Amino acid sequence: MRNDLRQGVLKDMKENIKPNYAALGRQYNADYRTIKKVVEEIATDQVKTRKVVKKPSLLEPFKAIIHDKLALNCSAMAIFKFIQKKGYLGSYSTVKTYCRKFKNHEVKKATIRVTHTPGLSAQVDWKEEMKLRNSEGILYKFNIFLYVLPYSLNYSYFSLKDYFLLLSC
Repeated sequence: MRNDLRQGVLKDMKENIKPNYAALGRQYNADYRTIKKVVEEIATDQVKTRKVVKKPSLLEPFKAIIHDKLALNCSAMAIFKFIQKKGYLGSYSTVKTYCRKFKNHEVKKATIRVTHTPGLSAQVDWKEEMKLRNSEGILYKFNIFLYVLPYSLNYSYFSLKDYFLLLSC
């Protein structure tokens, strides 16, 4: 129950003012029935609380299986499909949130960037005997030599006949 309602009604009751439920409801932006409940709670010194019935989780019979599968680094979807075959009737999101509590989070490894100075390095690719057919069905055989500088937007492409011609360049 809202604390501001309780304090406002308590102040009026200490001054022996009969509470006007509708006026207090407008003042505290609450329904008059809520104000009436607060007045009755203060008059009887009993706070009404709801009894919360704790239902057993649908996962309860499968928790041992889930922990075994998590030890084997299985995904939540794989665990869900496995226990579904064993008779689990709940949803995937229930399994996923339960697994998230226990799954070890891997630390992402930092990547080391390789820096290149302009003109000192290049990437070279060589592919031999590539075959390509055009729309008319004619077969073309060729070799590719690709030379890319890291600081350049241009690249060089050569179609050479053989590897030894490449070495002679």
